Amino acid sequence: MPLGWRHLTQIDIAHLKSEVTKRASPDADLFTLESCLLVWAALVTGRHPRELLVMSIRRIARKDRLAGASAGMVGLEDRWGWWLPASGGLSQKRIIAGMQETASGLYLPATRMIARLVQQCVDRRRRASSGHVNISASPLSLFTSGDTLLDAVGDILAARHPVGFQRARRATTTAEAVARWLPAELIGAAGGDPVLASVTVGRVLDQAETPIYYGAARHDRLVDRYRAAVGSIDELSHGIIPAEVVTSYLGDRRTPTDDAVRDLIGSLARDLADASHDAADRHHAITSYTVGMLCFALAHRGDSGTMPSLRDLHRETGLCWIEDKSISGRPSRRLVWISDMMLEQLRLYDAHLDQLQTLVSAPAAAAIGQLRDAAGLPLFDMRSGRIEPMKVSRAVGVAMGIAGLPKNSGRHWLRSKLVGTCSTVTLHALFGHGPVDEGSWDAMSGLDPALFRADLARVLDPALAAAGWKCRAIGGARL
Repeated sequence: MPLGWRHLTQIDIAHLKSEVTKRASPDADLFTLESCLLVWAALVTGRHPRELLVMSIRRIARKDRLAGASAGMVGLEDRWGWWLPASGGLSQKRIIAGMQETASGLYLPATRMIARLVQQCVDRRRRASSGHVNISASPLSLFTSGDTLLDAVGDILAARHPVGFQRARRATTTAEAVARWLPAELIGAAGGDPVLASVTVGRVLDQAETPIYYGAARHDRLVDRYRAAVGSIDELSHGIIPAEVVTSYLGDRRTPTDDAVRDLIGSLARDLADASHDAADRHHAITSYTVGMLCFALAHRGDSGTMPSLRDLHRETGLCWIEDKSISGRPSRRLVWISDMMLEQLRLYDAHLDQLQTLVSAPAAAAIGQLRDAAGLPLFDMRSGRIEPMKVSRAVGVAMGIAGLPKNSGRHWLRSKLVGTCSTVTLHALFGHGPVDEGSWDAMSGLDPALFRADLARVLDPALAAAGWKCRAIGGARL
């Protein structure tokens, strides 16, 4: 879809590329080459030219670590690439047990145009200094002409417009317009996401101010999306990501690793299958397992609110409202979809409660019945000999605490798995990242609940199953 008059079109980019190619001739001077490099770098990195002006250039050896390199252009063997700061201050500040260790920066292979312009600039600088420019010894400034290049960038952008060009389109002749192009491409692509776009361009975009805190993405996955975004205007000069960062993650530093999630599931499942448990311990085990699965499947925050029960669901659609956050002292709700796997687990939990009520005393059975008649999943502990209702925060804390994970770990994990596989609109609605209260479902919303459900149905249960979640009843003994 067209993005509006403030955004560069493919025709704008074609004119700009033609202008840059014409100016960056073999006999161009260094100032002209650097101005061409600056405008094209702003386009393909999504950074403002002023931010790029302070970056460096250096060739580094295999033994050198990228993590210690200055932001800018780095040469590895005969390959050029960008080493850029991670966005929004979300890089790993300390290693947290069970969480993805995130990289301090993002490596992007240079495009062919960038690689050619960089090499032209380096060669011109060497000729001007009789070969005394050594970019292997220590970082040098990527640009030597300072702020005067900003005016040159403006000249290049203005030069591509014919005389009498519509005044409204002059908004595309600014440095800001050039820096807007890449994030717009990343978000507008199939499976595009403002969080991944924010990480790539080094600033938190408007649509990502809240979801930026959820979900980490693998380095190679970000590069794949970057390759697809710039592919319509330029090609990457190579596809090699340094081994140091190729399997690292970028973004949210509180996303649990797959191993940590498997450990959690394994611990919950073993407790559920322990034949030595009495009735109270078995109830505690199935409660923790069911709550744990719901936390991951519903992106539950875990601090307050409700967990859904079978009676809370809309039978025809499987949709239901839950509350898991308080805003200004008032609960805020969001719409979730109960997948087939979750539905079966809730049925197993409900069947467990049916059987449990036949085994306990009449007063205890009545207390359980009262909890089942109320809204939300009936949560209680009976290991003390009494029916003690549990708040969601306690139930979630017990379930996640088995593996030492924070209460909202499932929320962070789920977004990292769903991003790029379903629409951002769906993710915003599921996570409650729209307006306050009914959010994506208010009176002005155009989101179709059926499409929301269909989008999640393709990806939710497969993601849960791949992690190791299965529908489990109490095993090893009867109640």
